[in-house]
Amino acid sequence: KVYPTVPVVSYMAALQQAASHVDVLVPATLNKQVKATTDGKYILSETTPLSAKAYYYAAATGMRLAWNIELYDNETHNWWQVQVDAETGDILDKNNFFFVFICPCGKLVKPIKGHCKRSHSFFNC
Repeated sequence: KVYPTVPVVSYMAALQQAASHVDVLVPATLNKQVKATTDGKYILSETTPLSAKAYYYAAATGMRLAWNIELYDNETHNWWQVQVDAETGDILDKNNFFFVFICPCGKLVKPIKGHCKRSHSFFNC
């Protein structure tokens, strides 16, 4: 079987679909911040983790060209990964990787890669 290689649904349309599905607001200035990386990933914001990358998703019905959308909600601290069908715009799957962490220093923190002021790896407190 030949699988499509060019998405019908744009990454911005997939982002809007994913954001609506998980109830995350997308910044209005997003179009001005887009940067493409060498591996085909679109970094959609420098200040909030938002990205899109086309890949093949193994659905129950077979392989689907899809957008892997990563969204971070600054208010709820949910970090979503949503797979959007790149041909139809349908949501294929979603995962929320965000949990509340307690840094070794005892503070509740946002689990974004980085360091807290006390240099505890992978915490930002």
